[in-house]
Amino acid sequence: MKERTEICKVCFKNFTSNSYRTIGLKRASVCEQCYKNFHPVFKRFRIEKIQCLALYDYDDFIKEKLFVLKGCYDIELAVVFLSSFLPFLRLKFTGFYIVPIPSFIDDDLKRGFNHVEEIFKGLKLPVLKVLKKTSPIKQSDQKIEDRNLVIKRLKIYDGNQIKGKKILLVDDVFTTGSTIKSCIALLSEFNPKRIEVLVMAKVIKKQGISSI
Repeated sequence: MKERTEICKVCFKNFTSNSYRTIGLKRASVCEQCYKNFHPVFKRFRIEKIQCLALYDYDDFIKEKLFVLKGCYDIELAVVFLSSFLPFLRLKFTGFYIVPIPSFIDDDLKRGFNHVEEIFKGLKLPVLKVLKKTSPIKQSDQKIEDRNLVIKRLKIYDGNQIKGKKILLVDDVFTTGSTIKSCIALLSEFNPKRIEVLVMAKVIKKQGISSI
């Protein structure tokens, strides 16, 4: 195998991509040491009858790297989260249309990109941007009793685009499930053929507290 020197997109150090363990993330340019910090769990769960899949637990490493992507605007980091699973995910979701959970438009403009769209871009599935967020308020900033009101801050536009289609609703982190439930409710009104959910990470459920 021919060796080549690259710069790791996670730690920014030079590395040689000649190791079997780096093959999976070769295109994303991730070194072996950083590769070891990614711990995929492929956790399946349901929201009522909707099948959901989380690729990672929302551990400290994933939390930190997601902040670098979103808060430090490091767009090149977006590709690393799904890179080693792309062949599997493309096969699993063949025929689906991606509907990303929206960010507030001002946040996207400030960042220069939509982080959710960038994370899932590697799936190479058609994207339908039919959901809009009308308020910059974050779920994590809300009291638990107020989170169910999230549907009032979401709108759907040209929902007929999803009629009869298989829809893959995608997001970066699943916390309480309020946002995704609201999006499912809005999408369901337009009779898609099927809805499934794929999230990059899911907050680890504490004992006695449901995350859904």
